Amino acid sequence: MILFSTIIQEGQTASQKIDALEERLRGIGQDILGESPDDAQFRWTTVDKGRGFTAGAPSKSSLTVAVVPDGIEESTRVEMMTAMCGAFVDITECTVNDVMSTVIEKSASAGNRGDAIKGD
Repeated sequence: MILFSTIIQEGQTASQKIDALEERLRGIGQDILGESPDDAQFRWTTVDKGRGFTAGAPSKSSLTVAVVPDGIEESTRVEMMTAMCGAFVDITECTVNDVMSTVIEKSASAGNRGDAIKGD
């Protein structure tokens, strides 16, 4: 199971293309980690207009974290972060400088408690 947690600015392109982004991220999880697309979970946090990111100005910035099963290699982590960033660039037409992505293992995602994702 992969949990994708994303922060976006209200009214930006990403907020209007969540379905397309989720579909692409599901595919990334399947292609790179072999995870079932049906097992992907998503949390979207929207920052209100006039708050956060670029001193209250509208922003195209997105922050995406993927919590993945333990034991992935660094090269796989890099491949996944690159693909996640590419998804946002392709779908929202932002620049690579507008996207921050990270991939962390489940056991490291909750202070080493390993309980960030329940039910698996």
